[in-house]
Amino acid sequence: VWVGTEKDPSRGTPTLDSFRPSDFYPHGMQKIQADATGKFMLPSAPDDMLVVVTHPSGILVSTAGKLRKDVRVHLQPFSQVEGVLLSEGKPKPGAQIDISLFQEQSSLRISYSAVSGADGKFVFNNLIAGEYRLYRVFIPRRRINGGFPAYPSHQKIISVKLGETAKIQWGGDGRSVIGQAAPENPAVAVD
Repeated sequence: VWVGTEKDPSRGTPTLDSFRPSDFYPHGMQKIQADATGKFMLPSAPDDMLVVVTHPSGILVSTAGKLRKDVRVHLQPFSQVEGVLLSEGKPKPGAQIDISLFQEQSSLRISYSAVSGADGKFVFNNLIAGEYRLYRVFIPRRRINGGFPAYPSHQKIISVKLGETAKIQWGGDGRSVIGQAAPENPAVAVD
């Protein structure tokens, strides 16, 4: 059981990154372990404080006030996304793919990353139902300001239903563009 302790002022909500029910540590939340019978003591917290209950079989995203009114916790089954990433009609291996829940749907920010396999396949498990933004992460080959920035690219909106697996084929519907970039200043390298 995870209970919010504070909100991240830069985002306004607690976050889950690379969530796995057995060992995730969301920012701004405190872990409370249930006993062998599944019971736990909810600490003193405001009614609107976020509470996330996880188990390998499901999840509940609620508030302290709602849990005080109904002491039985009813977990919702996890959902998942299975997909194949295509580029020029062929499976695209080794691409970083991210998925994030639209912020306005939940008081919880959920974000996952995966890398497509040799066959272009990728999977996101342990999702709550809702609308997600799926996108590839483009990392330029050259450093900018001492680092390698990442840019979201090829965004796609998908709907994930409660307890179901959304199967998608993503990409492959564009066309190759062949050409040469020519900067105004010939001394500028083109990546």
